[in-house]
Amino acid sequence: MRDTLQVYANVNRATNPRTPAGFAAAARAAVRDGFQAAKGAPFDGFPSPGSSPATIEAAVENGIACIAAMRDAIGSNVELMVDCHSFFDVTLAERVARRLEPQNLSWYEEPVAPERIEETREIRRRIRQPMAAGEILFGLAGFAPLSRDQTVNVIMPDVKHCGGLLELTRIAAVAERDGVMVAPHNPSGPVSTAASAQVCAVLRNFRLLEFQWGEAAWRHDVVTPPERFENGQYRVGDQPGFGVMLNEKLVRQHLM
Repeated sequence: MRDTLQVYANVNRATNPRTPAGFAAAARAAVRDGFQAAKGAPFDGFPSPGSSPATIEAAVENGIACIAAMRDAIGSNVELMVDCHSFFDVTLAERVARRLEPQNLSWYEEPVAPERIEETREIRRRIRQPMAAGEILFGLAGFAPLSRDQTVNVIMPDVKHCGGLLELTRIAAVAERDGVMVAPHNPSGPVSTAASAQVCAVLRNFRLLEFQWGEAAWRHDVVTPPERFENGQYRVGDQPGFGVMLNEKLVRQHLM
């Protein structure tokens, strides 16, 4: 279907400090690198259930401020997503989503765990933003409830967890039938990215591919040929298999 893929920069791990200014700086740098979409997870470390209302409220306000700072930094023409990492309940998910409406999010990701289908559906009914979910689910059976009746707008199968490349295409085919888009979860290295890209290239309902931005300056050279980006697009390899070979010498140099 395509030989280039739109990718989004997950700036979450590369953000330091994890403050509004830190998230803004990371998002701005990713856009300078050519990305036209970015995602952060500023609610990481959210207080556990039973924490004091003041502690929870402070975490809510900080997360909202971080997303607002990202939007200010990247402007209105760059897509912006937030990953909530399942820290909320239905009531809090709705409240946070309403506070984030001015930021024009492309999606609101996993305010509750994706296995909690009825709660996810209830949140979907209550909010305006598109919803995304499914990064840890497995197989057709795991994803079908999210696609059915458009419980979410976007599913996020991960080629490493969902059952492999062929199962990902089957999951995507069911989602297409249900009118749901696919944006594979991929906060991973260049081998996983290359494998994910081979699947994304053949999906009619492909939305975006995740790219883990800013962790290691040498990541592009871990594979041969190196990862190629052009104006925020990932170039799908045209060689057999995943289209890349592992640079074992570089891997040993940095990781062993």
